Amino acid sequence: MRYLAFALLLLAAQPILADSSLPPAYWSNRQLPDPKQEAQAQALMQYYWATIENCVAPEVVLQAMRDSGFRDVRCSVGLDLFRCYAGRKR
Repeated sequence: MRYLAFALLLLAAQPILADSSLPPAYWSNRQLPDPKQEAQAQALMQYYWATIENCVAPEVVLQAMRDSGFRDVRCSVGLDLFRCYAGRKR
């Protein structure tokens, strides 16, 4: 029974209803008409990719917190996007 529940959970986690036949967003392969906005958008994307390239695994952050004297450390995720790290100082 436990394996069946686990299998159903995995099945529900799959993006079955995702629609890959949608066309790309209008601005996805175009430049913005205003050069200033285009420069800002490029800078934002460079920051975004640099952030992704330099991210640290959650376990590394949790271990660093433990090593610096925190106990009961934990990491929670909100909106599948934001991580919140918490712990208690000894």
